[in-house]
Amino acid sequence: MPYCTNCGALNPDKKNFCSKCGYKLAIPEIDEMSYALREFLVTVSSRVQPIDNTTKQKWDISFGYSDKQINSFLQLGLIQNADVKEKIFGAYIIKDLKEMAKNHLIKLKSNYKKRDIIDALLKEMPKDVSESLLSKSSKLELYRATKKGNDIIEKHEHDKKMVLEKLEKDVKLFLKEKDIKSASDIIVEYRRATQILLPTGGMLSPYDWKDGMPDYLMEEASILMNHSYSDLMTDEASKKEISAHIAFCQLMNKSVQEAGDGMLLLLGDAIPCPDLINYCESIDEDITDQEYLAYIYANTKIALAENQVRLKSFTTDICESFNRVEISCMDDAESCSLCKKEKDIYNLSDIESIPVLPRHWGCRCGYMIKESE
Repeated sequence: MPYCTNCGALNPDKKNFCSKCGYKLAIPEIDEMSYALREFLVTVSSRVQPIDNTTKQKWDISFGYSDKQINSFLQLGLIQNADVKEKIFGAYIIKDLKEMAKNHLIKLKSNYKKRDIIDALLKEMPKDVSESLLSKSSKLELYRATKKGNDIIEKHEHDKKMVLEKLEKDVKLFLKEKDIKSASDIIVEYRRATQILLPTGGMLSPYDWKDGMPDYLMEEASILMNHSYSDLMTDEASKKEISAHIAFCQLMNKSVQEAGDGMLLLLGDAIPCPDLINYCESIDEDITDQEYLAYIYANTKIALAENQVRLKSFTTDICESFNRVEISCMDDAESCSLCKKEKDIYNLSDIESIPVLPRHWGCRCGYMIKESE
């Protein structure tokens, strides 16, 4: 029974027009699905968490009204609604489920997994409470891929992997030669072909790649490529690989975690940076956790590039009302443990006096433009 992609109404099979709004029930060919739509199918059918407005707004940037696309997937038989237990599984973390059990004096066995806990809650909670939980969860948007949908997803993921592996190889060849322009052109061509408009500078501020790679990403990649990486106790060839890898991650908008994980693969599962290890020892961090060390290393280098580009951008448009720079923590903490005692506001006109960020490994501080007093 097809869904109407205009109003969402469920219609009898073999109907050409919606019985509720009269909209034509045309079904697009699956083979004609764009890359962006196949990516959205992967997101919608993940069953990891419910589809919320934030997710929809992000994808609306790429191809318009996402609710219509979800209804189209249902109409094509690519996804189906998850059952209520699956929705509970996606909506609650295991800690919250255990807290529910504790509040209702429900004993859980130590070997219980998440699904076992959900079964125990629904079975042993008071009827009105379990019905409330079921009712609340049933309203969540959570989908699973059908066999038909999974076939499309598997082919898409295979094809995407092959394309991205080649793209990474080609881009890094240019980056090793410090040819940022040619490397960026390859990525821009890929972005245009995939038809996904990535948000930049905020969830609802898309960049559609028609003008090429954003200037700030080019500048950040250039800084990362020209950095010496002299703090790594490895050969020059490996340093060249690292610089190309981190610059590639920045141009591709990859996470710091991905940048760090890639470093470990290139360096043989260990980060040979005595200065970083000494720093972590001084603050009682675990120096045996190589993934953590790789994350801190990559994060610090990327922060260096991002802060240099940000500070430079402030100087290109100096005005009387915004002429001060504040150094402040960029996450929820009040300040970095080593930065909180430092002066945090500087005059933009005296740029030479502004400290270079980051000031230590793992520094969370960044430059912010401030209005004059």
